[in-house]
Amino acid sequence: DGASHSASATAPAGASVVWYTASTGGSVTTAPTATAVGTYSAWAESVGDATGCVSLTRTQVFLTINALPAAPTGSDVVVCYDGASHSASATAPAGASVVWYDASTGGNVIIVPTGTAVGTYTGWAESVNSTTGCVSSTRTQVTLTINTLPAAPTGTDVEVCYDGASHSASA
Repeated sequence: DGASHSASATAPAGASVVWYTASTGGSVTTAPTATAVGTYSAWAESVGDATGCVSLTRTQVFLTINALPAAPTGSDVVVCYDGASHSASATAPAGASVVWYDASTGGNVIIVPTGTAVGTYTGWAESVNSTTGCVSSTRTQVTLTINTLPAAPTGTDVEVCYDGASHSASA
């Protein structure tokens, strides 16, 4: 998301956390902080506030910033009314699934836009990574349109006597 994120550790009551670059020795550093995708770590040590005594071991703490999945791909669906149920569709990238919303941002989770009647049904598809839970930064709008059928043509019967000429019915 481009924001700065930091790992954290909690020292027991009466102690503070000091961060190091290694599990033993190493240099004093800051808590793992980053803005880019990746995994960052440091080791946390407890130091008694009154005594200055340090914990016997240090705890390694990781900050992992996962990549966002791409938005789903989808294409508008346009069909003629046939009384059947039709649905919009979208495809999430590998390792992700699609969640449908009723708005491009915020909004409510909905089912796939589906319809049986003439009209327009719209939804916004978001990708959710199945492992990390990260969601795409944008949603893809997909519209299902069910169009009205035109009325059957009107026709006029033609009746003629044989005269050797070509004749045709009209609609």
